[in-house]
Amino acid sequence: TTYCVCSSKKDCGNDQCCLVTLSLDMAVVSCAPLAGLGASCSNSQTGDEPYTTHCPCKTGYECVDGIRTTTTSQPVAVE
Repeated sequence: TTYCVCSSKKDCGNDQCCLVTLSLDMAVVSCAPLAGLGASCSNSQTGDEPYTTHCPCKTGYECVDGIRTTTTSQPVAVE
């Protein structure tokens, strides 16, 4: 498996976060995709440290109870 190693968000792409994951018996800190609709997500982070459970949501989504994402409510114009 190939990992994009990171130490903070600035090391990752726009649609990624720096995330600690377990691979076999060691921790790997790598860039991972932001959470989309229905995916597990996290709002927990300390400073610029890597996330430890899941990435936060993509723009336009919000993390609800840390277990799933939903679309943010956007007002709809009515004519």
